[in-house]
Amino acid sequence: MEGRTKAAIIAAAGVIIAAIIGVTGPWTHSSGGTATATQAPTTQAPATGAPATQNAQPIRFDPVTKPVPRCASFTGEGDVPQDRQLWVVVVTKEGGRTKYYFDEAAAAGGRWSAPKVSIGSATDPTGELFNVWAVTFTDATSQDISSGRYQNGTFDLPTDASVQDRIGAQLGDDHAAC
Repeated sequence: MEGRTKAAIIAAAGVIIAAIIGVTGPWTHSSGGTATATQAPTTQAPATGAPATQNAQPIRFDPVTKPVPRCASFTGEGDVPQDRQLWVVVVTKEGGRTKYYFDEAAAAGGRWSAPKVSIGSATDPTGELFNVWAVTFTDATSQDISSGRYQNGTFDLPTDASVQDRIGAQLGDDHAAC
C-alpha cells in the first residue's frame, strides 16, 4: 500500500473511532459556590453533507467561571460547518427523563454568541448545575426547531445533532426570565 494511502486510512480510522467513542466533559462544582465549566475536547467527524474545511477551528465555549443568571449569555469560538446552524442546548433531567431546550446562536468570523439562553425555571434553586451544549444541526432541522416542530423540552434530540462542546453552568441568584 502506498504511504499516503496508508496514512489517510489510519487518519480516517482515528476520526471514526473518536466519533464512535465520543468525549464528554465532567460536570463539577468548585469550592466557594462558583461554577466550574469543565471542558473536554470533543472530536467529531465532519457532519454529513458538510465538506471539511482544511483550516476550520472546532466550536468551543468561552470559559464560564461564575454562576450564571437564569437568562444567561454564552459565547465561544469556532467555525460552523457549511449547511449547518449552531444552537446552544440546555440539557436537563426532569421526572427521570432527559429534556432538551434550544436557543439559537449567531456566528460570524470565527466567533459565536447566544445572548438569551434560558437556564432552568423560576423554581430551580440557586447553585443547581445545568449541562449546556454547543450543537450544530442541518439547516432543515434548524428551521424545524425555529418553527416549533421540535419544541423546547422535547425528549428527543434531532438525529442530525452534532455535539461540538459541553460545559456545566451553575445557576446564580438572578432568576429573571429571558
